[in-house]
Amino acid sequence: HHLTCESLLLVIRHAEKERDATKPGGSGHLSKVGEERADYLSKCMKHTSPALPWGAPSVLMSVTNQSSGSTRPYETLEPLAKELKQDIITIQDDDYDGLMRALDRYVDCDQTVLVAWHHSTMMELVEAVMPSNFWMYHKWPKECQSEGFVEPKWLPGSKCYDIILSMPLRERKGNADRRWWPGWMDIYHQGFGGSKHSKCSEDLSKREESGGGRGEEEGEEGEMKVRVEVEVGTGSAARAERVEAGASNLKAAVDITVE
Repeated sequence: HHLTCESLLLVIRHAEKERDATKPGGSGHLSKVGEERADYLSKCMKHTSPALPWGAPSVLMSVTNQSSGSTRPYETLEPLAKELKQDIITIQDDDYDGLMRALDRYVDCDQTVLVAWHHSTMMELVEAVMPSNFWMYHKWPKECQSEGFVEPKWLPGSKCYDIILSMPLRERKGNADRRWWPGWMDIYHQGFGGSKHSKCSEDLSKREESGGGRGEEEGEEGEMKVRVEVEVGTGSAARAERVEAGASNLKAAVDITVE
C-alpha cells in the first residue's frame, strides 16, 4: 500500500476529577484544579510547540461514557474548543471502532487530532490504534507530574494527568479496513503548573521559547522521552527504545511490554 501523507494523533487523559468521583453517586465532572488544567490547555495548545509541531489541533474528540455519567473528557476540551471555534466529536461508550471510523472521516493530511479519554480504558484505545500484533502498552502510570506542580493528595486513584500520547499516523490508500496507521508513539508533557495562568512549559512551550521538546536538548537534565516504533503492515515484533537524557524525574511513568 502506498503511503501518501501523515497526520498526528494526540491522546490525553481528562483533567483532574472530583474528590468523590470514585464513590457511588459521585461527581462525573472536573474538580476546580481540573478546570484550571482545561483552561491551561486552551491557552497552551493553540500554538506550535514540541508536542504540536503543526500548531493547534484541527479536530477535537472525546469519549462520552453514558453508563458512568462522566463528562470529564468533554469538559477537558470545552475551553480549547471555544478558543478554536471548533465542535467536539464525541465517541460513545469506549467505541474503539467508532474512534477509528471518526479518524478516517474527519482527519485529513497534515492535521492534528486531539482526543480526551478515560485512563481506565486508555490502553484499549492505544491497542485499537496500534494493533496488538505490533505491541501492547498495558498499564497507565500511577503518577506523571509536571516539573512545576504536585497533584493534590486527595485525588483518588492514579494521579497521572500530565502526559500526552503522540502517535504520528500514516495514510494508506487502498486499504479497505482503515485509512490511518501509526508509525510510532512518543510521550510528551503538558507542563501544567497548577493554574490556568501558568506559563506554557515543557512540551507545550511555544516553539520560539523552548527550541525543543522534553529531553531533546543536549545536556538537558531530569527528562525522559519514550518511543515505541512499529513496522506497519509486516506483523513483525515491535522495537521499544528508551531514550534518557540525565536522571529521570518521571516516576513510574511508563510500563511497556513488547510481544
